[in-house]
Amino acid sequence: MKLILLLLFLVLGGCQSVQPDNDLKTVNTADQVAGYSLQKAQLDLAIAIESGVEWQVRDSSTGENPVRLAVLLEQAQFQYDSGNQAEAERIAVRVSSLVKLALDQQHDNRASVPEYQYSGW
Repeated sequence: MKLILLLLFLVLGGCQSVQPDNDLKTVNTADQVAGYSLQKAQLDLAIAIESGVEWQVRDSSTGENPVRLAVLLEQAQFQYDSGNQAEAERIAVRVSSLVKLALDQQHDNRASVPEYQYSGW
């Protein structure tokens, strides 16, 4: 089984040489960070949507009306594609942190039960 998984990994993932290739272009570090932040935000948002805890928030990049986190992430992707990596990273990090807060809130609310006090009607 391990051999099959190893072969599958090598075929699908390919293998990289350990020798440096001088023809490779250097990737901008800000671009890498923004890309990673976008990927993480997409994964976080997928978890939030699956859990049913997608919030609506206000952000300066989308106007004054609240929008769903998915719309905010689309704005981050648009900023990234437009070359504004700093704004894309800011929005993506905000989406990830808001998803974490939403999941924490869901976890806290799941454990809570209503308390009724009998007042002797």
